[in-house]
Amino acid sequence: MILPRALPSPPGASLAWARLAAGFALWLGVSGAGYAGLARYAHVPGVTGRLAAALPGSPALPRAGKPTLVLVLHPECPCSRASLAELARLLTRLGGRVVAVAVFVRPEGTPPGWERGELWDAAARVPGLTSVVDDDGALAAQLGAATSGHALLFDAGGALAFSGGITESRGHVGDAEGQEAIVAQVERGAGVARAPVYGCPLASPRSEGVAP
Repeated sequence: MILPRALPSPPGASLAWARLAAGFALWLGVSGAGYAGLARYAHVPGVTGRLAAALPGSPALPRAGKPTLVLVLHPECPCSRASLAELARLLTRLGGRVVAVAVFVRPEGTPPGWERGELWDAAARVPGLTSVVDDDGALAAQLGAATSGHALLFDAGGALAFSGGITESRGHVGDAEGQEAIVAQVERGAGVARAPVYGCPLASPRSEGVAP
């Protein structure tokens, strides 16, 4: 039996394959570094301002003889979809034992109505949640919130009981330290509990200026 001879490789084929392999390896390296960077960023907490020790005197946050739970949001922060979803779940657990308010920051330089987007509409579908507009972030500043997704719980007397986030990372849906702390404060209440906040800077005026 006569076997056919292997055809010779065209000139430069080995070099082309070597370049292709090197390019693929480079792509893998860059992609891996990018994913690792995103993973690290997802777990980097946002900043907070000087926290209010008591519920600010604002018509948007009336005292109702029971704890008040406030969630401060940037209307175009994609991370805060998870925060809002977790707030809805948390309110179901609390069963009407708190007054819940979503504060939507309208940064300076944005027109009236700018805040009424997808996140605002989602908040309107959460039972027991009232949404208010915070022009120029004045109320957020009073509360000490600088990151979207910052939740604050004030007890029935108006004293701060919890400050922090209710997700475990940016855009993460699921059980979180902050949620458990809020439930514990509503049920037992002692001191001020805290948790990291994960979200976009509240001062960003446009969606392209908001961290993903």
